[in-house]
Parts: sequence; structure tokens; C-alpha cells
Amino acid sequence: MRQWRSLIACRQTLVGRRVAVQNRIRALFVAQGLPAPRGAKAWAATGLAGLASWAKPLTDCAADELWRGLLALSLTEYRQLGDLIDQTQTQLDALGQQNADVVLLQTVPGLGPRTAETVAAYLHDAPRFQTGKQVSAYSGLVPRQHQSGARDRRGRISKRGPALLRKMLVECAWCMIRYNAWARGIYQRLTGGGQRRKKQAIVALARKILVRCWAMLRDRKPWHDPLTGPKATLSPSKQRRQAEAQQRRQAKQPAVLTVTQ
Repeated sequence: MRQWRSLIACRQTLVGRRVAVQNRIRALFVAQGLPAPRGAKAWAATGLAGLASWAKPLTDCAADELWRGLLALSLTEYRQLGDLIDQTQTQLDALGQQNADVVLLQTVPGLGPRTAETVAAYLHDAPRFQTGKQVSAYSGLVPRQHQSGARDRRGRISKRGPALLRKMLVECAWCMIRYNAWARGIYQRLTGGGQRRKKQAIVALARKILVRCWAMLRDRKPWHDPLTGPKATLSPSKQRRQAEAQQRRQAKQPAVLTVTQ
């Protein structure tokens, strides 16, 4: 289980490094007065080819063209990080398909495989938590208490649990308000129609998502909500693109290791 968590954390670190490289490439173009690459298409194969047209090998750059050499190094690093991320995701997808908890959590509309595997890894053996309050306290998504005599004040969240779990849950909460009627209803109620305290509402929603996931793992029951219904299946085109991406990742790393539980 610890090795599984380490692999999840490794992927998240690689993703952070890739974002840093993207920002570095944007900064190079901005410093030269050129339009910075924007959007997902800028980092696809066609967009990367366009960026590479500005690059030159560092050894061939004059003193006033060093930025082109730095761009070539950054693009090389970006591609290497992409390959490493594909390898980790291939391994994580294989492990997730073999794990009943991950499969169960993916029945939640708006909750993807990366969040499902993170929750399953950190809530391993769900019955060890007696109540939802214990799960919330474990994740660090509960407010701090400042008590003095008859005074009892609640502050910011404690952040005393795994930071990666909180990060994935908050990102999932932003996604679920788009695809999940239950989550959207809670968000609208906490924000008064989306007008105030949006970030606090997202953190509160993340805690509720975690508690509900824990209940699903404890009772071994899939997602059920009369407002949302079961998770909708992907369209044929999305299923085809997902299968093609899975095949590309498997081609880069055909061997799959088994993590000891």
C-alpha cells in the first residue's frame, strides 16, 4: 500500500514538474516579445512542432540567441516528463483495474481514476474509521478549534492529514459541480447561488465527497443519488480516444508490476 501511495505521489510530482516547464517556455517567449503558447493545443504534437521551429541546439546559439537553446532544452525536458507520466499512468491504470475499491469509486459522476485511486489508497481498510468525523479529521479538512474558557472559535482547516489527498479532493470538487447534481446542489446552497465564499464552499464539498466515498467503501455499495443517477457512459468517440491513449501508454511500458498490498 505504501508503494502504491508513493507511485501516486510520484506521478503528481512529475505533473508539477511538467507544469513548471510549461511556465518556463511561456516566460522565454514573453521575454522575447512573442506570443506565449496558450491552451491544450499548444502542447499537442502540432503545437510542440511549432514551438520547436523557434529552437536551436544550445551549442549552435550565438550570445544573443541563447533563449533558443534554452527553449530546445526545455522542450526536451517536457517530452521526457511526458514519457515518464505516461509510464506511471499506465502502471496506475493497471493497478486500478485490479483494485475493487477504485472500480467502486469510479461510479461517482465527476470522480475520475486519479482521484479514485488516491482515495482508495489513503482510505485503505475503510471500516477502521468509525464515523465520518474521523475520516474528515484524518484528511485535515476539518476546521481548527481555538478554545479559551467559554469561548469556542473555529478557524481554518487543520491540514493535519495527507496533503495529496486534500489536493485531489479539492480538484475533484471543482469538477463535480459541473457533472454531479448532488455536488452542485451543495455548492449552490453554501455559496448562496454561487455569489460568495466559493473557496470555502469547495473545501466543505471536498470533505463531503470524502465522507461519502468512505461510506461507499464501508458498505461496498456503488454511487446512488436520485438527482444524479448512475454515472453516464462515455460517448463512442471518447471511448475510442481513451482506448487509443491507453494503447500508446502500454506500448511505451508493456511490463506491469504488481504492488504488494
